[in-house]
Parts: sequence; structure tokens; C-alpha cells
Amino acid sequence: MDYSTEISALGSIGEFIGSIGVIASVIYLAFQIRQNTRQLQRSEINSTLEQANAVRQAQLDRHTAELLAKVVDSPDTVLSTEEKLRLNAYFAMEMWQHYNNWDRIRQGIIQPGSYNFAAFVRSFFRNRATESWWESNRSFFEHAFVDAVEAARRASREAPTRQ
Repeated sequence: MDYSTEISALGSIGEFIGSIGVIASVIYLAFQIRQNTRQLQRSEINSTLEQANAVRQAQLDRHTAELLAKVVDSPDTVLSTEEKLRLNAYFAMEMWQHYNNWDRIRQGIIQPGSYNFAAFVRSFFRNRATESWWESNRSFFEHAFVDAVEAARRASREAPTRQ
């Protein structure tokens, strides 16, 4: 046996070992990417929950709760400038939270079943104050979101009411 055959055989063995190393690296990277994706999804879910918590905390604030009750119970109530600003900030916070939920579902970051968009729309647009706010502020949102909100509003109006 000559040296060129031995070197060729060693080269083949080296290539084989190298390919096993590449396959092991690819498997390891796939595992790491999968683990990282899960961590990012968990982080997004936590962020979603924190945003929902902020809205709930705002609802529990005595001033905000009184203001919301005022516009729901008496839609024709004249609001002070301070009340208008507070109400605008609350509606914006709530709507942006729901935009973020909608967008996270659209991007596949959170599962579609974890958020009921239609229920949000029914709940949010329950009075003239929110209707008016939406008409004045809808242009701040992405067109696809506005279309989704409008479609859900139409579906909500067309759905039979439960008695």
C-alpha cells in the first residue's frame, strides 16, 4: 500500500468526521433556536399580561372608574378638559393594548385562542364616548387593525342579541 492511498483514506475519514460535526452543530443550533423562540414567546405573553394589568389598574383607579361610569351612565354628560384628557388617555391605553394583542397573534407570537378580539370590540364600543374616541383616533392605527376592528364591529351589530 502506498502513501497516497493511506492519505486518501485518512482524508475520507476526516471528511466523514467533519460532516458528523456539522450535523451535530446544526442539530444543536436548531435546539437553541427552538428554545430561544419559546423564551421570546413567554416574554411576549408576559408583556401582554403586564399591559392588560395596566388597563385593569387604571380601571380600578377611583377617578378613572368614576369617569368611565359617568360616560356610560350619562352619555350626554359634559366633561371638563381634565376629564376629557383622562378619558382620552384611558381609551388610548386600552386600544393600544388590544392592538398589541392583535399584532402578536397576527405575527404568530401568541396563540390565537388566547385572546378574544370580538369580545374586546363588543366591550370597548359599548357607549358613544368610545365610538367618538375611535372616530377621532383610528387614523393612528395600522390600516389592517382598523379593518379588523370595523369587521368585528359589523359582526357584533349583526349578531343576534341574547335575551
